[in-house]
Amino acid sequence: MTGREANRDAWNGYVTAFPDYVIYPDHLVHHGDDVLVLGSTTGSHLGLPDQEERRLKVIWRATVRDGLLTLWQIIEDTPGQRALLGLTDVKQQQTTASRGPLPAESMLKHPLD
Repeated sequence: MTGREANRDAWNGYVTAFPDYVIYPDHLVHHGDDVLVLGSTTGSHLGLPDQEERRLKVIWRATVRDGLLTLWQIIEDTPGQRALLGLTDVKQQQTTASRGPLPAESMLKHPLD
């Protein structure tokens, strides 16, 4: 998907369809042009019980160049992916990031402008 409007519409559609969607960031890492968020979710399209979904770890990758978001990815959190992203020094155990959970309703209040 390309473009601000298309991405805004997609995320608005997702959090509208899944209003209980919550991102739980465990680690935030700045690595070169990338900002990486390691964590888990609940209330997603997977339809899993919260405890089961929380065990599925993912990496959100945002690449920013010249102040613009040029890449957005959601990647399965595996040792191989961590190595490719230069995250081998980040512990795989769960910790609590200082920001706390990000519920879907807060994503709708802060659109991609």
